[in-house]
Amino acid sequence: MASIANAAVPPKTLADIVRQQAGDALAQGAEAQKNNDLAAARMWFERVRRLVPDDPVGMVALAGTLLRQGDPAAAGLFAEAATRADTREIWLGLAAASIRNGDLATARSALGKMLAGHVLPADVSVVAKLADRVSATGWLGVAHATAPGGLVVVSSPDSELVGDGVRLVGVAIPAGCRTLSATLRGVAMLGSPVDLARLRQVEGLVEEHGGGLLGWAWLPGDADTDPWVTVRSVVDGGSVRVRAIDTGIASERPMTRPRRFSLSAAELGGLRPPLQVHGDDGRPFLGSPIDPLAAVRGAIQVARWAAGDAAPAADGWFSAPASLAGPPAQADSAPDRPVALVIPVYRGRELTAACLRSAFATCGPETTVIVVDDASPEPGLAADLDVLAAAGRITLLRNPINRGFPAAANAGLRAAFALDPRHDALLLNSDTELPRGRGPSWLARLRAAVHGAADIGTASPLSNDATILSYPARDGVNPPPSGQDLTRIDALAARASSAAVVDVPTTVGFCLYLRRECAVDTGLFRESLFTQGYGEENDFCIRARHLGWRHVAVPGVFVAHAGSTSFGAARSHLVARNLGVLERLHPGYHALIADYQCVVPSQDALAPARRRIDALRWAQRRRPACVVLLTHDTGGGVERVVAARAREIVAAGMRAVVLRPVLDPQSDGGFLAGLCRVDDGAGPPGFPNLVFNLPGELGALSRLLRADRPALLEV
Repeated sequence: MASIANAAVPPKTLADIVRQQAGDALAQGAEAQKNNDLAAARMWFERVRRLVPDDPVGMVALAGTLLRQGDPAAAGLFAEAATRADTREIWLGLAAASIRNGDLATARSALGKMLAGHVLPADVSVVAKLADRVSATGWLGVAHATAPGGLVVVSSPDSELVGDGVRLVGVAIPAGCRTLSATLRGVAMLGSPVDLARLRQVEGLVEEHGGGLLGWAWLPGDADTDPWVTVRSVVDGGSVRVRAIDTGIASERPMTRPRRFSLSAAELGGLRPPLQVHGDDGRPFLGSPIDPLAAVRGAIQVARWAAGDAAPAADGWFSAPASLAGPPAQADSAPDRPVALVIPVYRGRELTAACLRSAFATCGPETTVIVVDDASPEPGLAADLDVLAAAGRITLLRNPINRGFPAAANAGLRAAFALDPRHDALLLNSDTELPRGRGPSWLARLRAAVHGAADIGTASPLSNDATILSYPARDGVNPPPSGQDLTRIDALAARASSAAVVDVPTTVGFCLYLRRECAVDTGLFRESLFTQGYGEENDFCIRARHLGWRHVAVPGVFVAHAGSTSFGAARSHLVARNLGVLERLHPGYHALIADYQCVVPSQDALAPARRRIDALRWAQRRRPACVVLLTHDTGGGVERVVAARAREIVAAGMRAVVLRPVLDPQSDGGFLAGLCRVDDGAGPPGFPNLVFNLPGELGALSRLLRADRPALLEV
């Protein structure tokens, strides 16, 4: 599971400043639009688009203004937004813009997707007008009945309706019906079949709050409805219900509409924990099952243990669970200890297959691959795992119900450590890809790093998406390389850093090498507190630090990570929830991470390693000569001149090298004194770590530039 280490750092980053500027511009545009000043609205929304080009909120705002102005470019923006978010408003906008452009095929497809996956808006006439333009066979939609909670069919009275294979009489949709289709004179209607299960699907998250519960819920296919939430005791079945109605919640995923709910300890009415929390679709929320008092008890236990007033708990907090209390590991610092790969799996058939293929290709037959199927809802994925297990390629463990990442990881780790008294384990996300190549494998390099010192307990490599261990950009998410690109960047990392390790306060769970002795001392992950994941390895690493174990990053290894999308809109809330748990369990955790991670990425402990890799990549693009362009970094007309000049330089067969100052993320528009950033002017920014602190690093900057044979300097 991806770490939340850097989510705890409070200072503003450059990305924060950009988002704030985009938010201000969005508000200005909305105000202009309200005043019917479309020209001003367009200007502000275009600024949002420049600042955050991938954000669907800015796309839709600009697309809506262009549509009102009759600009044909609106359709392209709506189409781009539809690849990033699935909302009723985007599909309706795309349909309307496509009709205006005369593209009836795209309009028909967009309107069909809206009808099949979303409850109709209150004003059905908007949909009817669009449908009349693109469909000769009528259309099928679902709307709310007069009675709360019911759904009804909206279609031609002559249509034939079928729900879950059974012909329906009337317009009321039976409870539990999952699909609805309709034909008119034997031809499928636009919008058929409707995915009723999606319309009823509830996303949500819950956390403990003062002995009670706090959380949010929403229906992605019926965003106007306030969902009901059920809290049920797993022990005796007692339950209470509450409606989520407060909409004032920020969400990491744009264009989502979560609603808050809360229940005090008194309102829970003495329900016996653990408590299962779910919507009317029956799917457990993230954070469920939950014990409202577990974190409080855990914090008290940690405090008592630290004060020496109590023995370590026997449930995995500071001592090993019974399943790990076997023969002690042999004293062994040689880097040839056997290792088992532990891969928890839930969703993502293709990503999991790619992960396993790369594991089989890069690990020898002596490496056991343990896959934990955490009750995957994908039959194809489960079948793939059965085939591999039958062929002896993997050891397959299967949970009868979904227990969440920490519990699945613990099951796999226990199986790994039971193989042999000397076994280490490597915990691997199923959305990773492992590098191939000549020389020592990625696994051998991680193992050598851990056994390079007797007190190293865990190690993680660099990755494109690994929070504090990300490369090339530390802040934000880099696209994952694959195949030869992955092999190439891993080879560069190995060449740049060889056997180097860098001490970090916590390693990252997407690829976590775990020394057996450290696991036996520390215990495994706290599945009762971290449920679906995020933060479980941080808690583990802090507990291990108390026992004298070190944690290291290994910059000489690079593993690709696709990045989990399993939690959808819930991710930011799940991170916030678990950060609170971490701080209560380990007071000062946030300060520890902030102390390690400098606000400026080029000044943290891994900056030298990142810069060495960038320098090797930079050298691979070398041309016979270069022109150095010295400029500011505030955009505008000068930036356009620099871009045009860079194209001329490249056309002449030379390289355009651009030197810029570095923006200060703690100020609006200021710069950090002495820092100079180097980039290739001919392409997108790709070398964020070529930053030099002048005048102290003038020699290093000069060596980099001399190798490119400068022919001219332009200011």
